[in-house]
Amino acid sequence: MGQFPLRLKARHGLILKHLTWIALFSLAASALGNHAAAQSEECAAGYVWREAFEGDHICVSRETREQARTDNANAANRRVRADSDECVQDFVWRLAHPQDHVCVSQATRDQTARDNESAYSRLASRPSEALSPGARGALPLPPAKVGCQIFKDGAWRDTPCATKEETEKLPPPTPALSIQNRETFFFLKPGRYTPYTVPVQFGLMGIELESDPALGTVTDVQPPGLCPGTTTTIQTPDSFSVQLNTNFFKTGYGGSGWVQFVLQTGKQISATKDFLCVWKIDVSVALATGNANGYEPICTTIEHDRNFLGRGGTGGRIVVAGITRLDRDTGGPLLSTWIQLPWGSYGTAVTTTDTITGTTRGLSGDSKQYPLGLSGNWTQVSGDIYGTGCGSQARFTGARIFEWLYASTCTTYPYWCSAPWNLYSLSNFARPVPDPFVTGESNNLVPVFDPTTGQFTTFGCTYTTTCERTARFRSPVAGPISGQIPTEVSGP
Repeated sequence: MGQFPLRLKARHGLILKHLTWIALFSLAASALGNHAAAQSEECAAGYVWREAFEGDHICVSRETREQARTDNANAANRRVRADSDECVQDFVWRLAHPQDHVCVSQATRDQTARDNESAYSRLASRPSEALSPGARGALPLPPAKVGCQIFKDGAWRDTPCATKEETEKLPPPTPALSIQNRETFFFLKPGRYTPYTVPVQFGLMGIELESDPALGTVTDVQPPGLCPGTTTTIQTPDSFSVQLNTNFFKTGYGGSGWVQFVLQTGKQISATKDFLCVWKIDVSVALATGNANGYEPICTTIEHDRNFLGRGGTGGRIVVAGITRLDRDTGGPLLSTWIQLPWGSYGTAVTTTDTITGTTRGLSGDSKQYPLGLSGNWTQVSGDIYGTGCGSQARFTGARIFEWLYASTCTTYPYWCSAPWNLYSLSNFARPVPDPFVTGESNNLVPVFDPTTGQFTTFGCTYTTTCERTARFRSPVAGPISGQIPTEVSGP
């Protein structure tokens, strides 16, 4: 999280220092059909496929499916003009998926959103244990509206967002561990190809401590000279960040944008609060101003009542997720992040618009919102557990951590949503490649070799919509690590 773009450099051979990328590459003939039956799409008793569009296998009531057919048949009559997707008065876009602009009543759109969010519970067979909510305690998606929420008593509830004064204390984050989509060219006819990049709409970074928290420590070590006013090394116990980052992309106004979903802890920031933020960044402005401008954090605070490691530490699981979707009321693009922590509130969420203000762009006095444009342009997911900022390092002792990284094309709950296999399925394009960048922040963890697989990491696309990369890491220093594999082998 140090000052952007702090010490970005090529990763020369350090393939296994963090989780590797998942790249989307040219469609190979051998991939055809490999995932055609990746998961069961059969609905539970009493439900049928909605079929609002081709391949729509969201399970709904029979009445809802009939309503979808009626709405499709009347789509042309509900538009202002034949060459426009603008709806006539009293009708709105259905949004069964982000590009679904069939005009329906507000009640139907509300029902559509509820059906999307209930998709998992209506399947006849649930996903495998490796990806099921019960295995990792997945939360339902937070509301598709701007604001901050906490998950309490089985539901998301509004809570105040962090103040401007609080967010001004936070150092901006920098990129890390990745899943990437690469441009693919599809054959049209001899000599003609069309480029295509499948957009990611959901990402998740998970960290789970597998060792005894009482035997481990984590300390944020801040070297001198990288933060203003820092002349000596500063060591802060139980301080770190968990970052989920996107790629750089072209903004709606022609600049270069970047979005990051980040948990930022650290007693240097606050002794009693952690922060969950959506950082909206104008990369062009940040570079041009020496990082004096270009950053716009939208955050909420989380009570920091227990440490992660050390005496009395919670250990457990930390999950940071991010998603692009549409506002349930206006249909405008949104950016949401939510987190699960073993301390504070079980779930906390932040949702903001996919826009950036003129003042963040360096336009003095301009409060206008400009289209940032991550939605539809998200082609990389990255993240890890790192120091809190300004080139600091999270140094672990006596710890072993399991990490998992997801990329998905889903905008419903769950994020491994049911979808039929086709040429554009994520599972056809994904493969792991090394992460070529190192963020300004770092950690001292080393990979753990798994003798059962003969690998340091695993990769797979259990579903046509979702791919996952996993690995285990341990602290390099000697010391007790509960449950550690005796025959560990470090990376090269």
